[in-house]
Amino acid sequence: MSPVLPEVRTERLLLRRLWPADREQVVALYRDAEANRWDPMALTPEQARERFTGWLADWDEYGLSYWIAVDPASGDVVGLGGIRRHVEDGEPVLNLAYRLHRRHWGKGYATEIARQAVEWAEREMPGRPVSIVTTPEYAPSLRVAEKLGFTVWRERTQHGFIEVLLRRHAHG
Repeated sequence: MSPVLPEVRTERLLLRRLWPADREQVVALYRDAEANRWDPMALTPEQARERFTGWLADWDEYGLSYWIAVDPASGDVVGLGGIRRHVEDGEPVLNLAYRLHRRHWGKGYATEIARQAVEWAEREMPGRPVSIVTTPEYAPSLRVAEKLGFTVWRERTQHGFIEVLLRRHAHG
């Protein structure tokens, strides 16, 4: 088993593992068309529930997957993000993702979540590359990646859509 991704408190957020009770919050996030405008593979509620179930299984099996991000002062769910194990072109990587409820856009939360995940990955799983998959049009995601030192690794067409794969090579 990999090192366990802990609950983390940042200056403004509580980042904690997903629990079954979080399912409908995550489904609501995926049902928001505007919040998912840049995701070419929009999920139905049932697909979002299936994906959520997979993330729960990752927590149980590997001790890491995406966090739920909560404002500790209000208890409001900001979104989700963090890292999970993934295989990209046959290579084990840590996939970094972040998705926020619209009411929390533009506040720097995506960068805050992503920075914590990258710092943990470099400390606990050195040598494992961290990757981001996004679309070339999704400027906010690309800005977060750039702030954290990610560079474009390559582009690909997946399910008829162009995707940009960014990498931050692990130190270690």
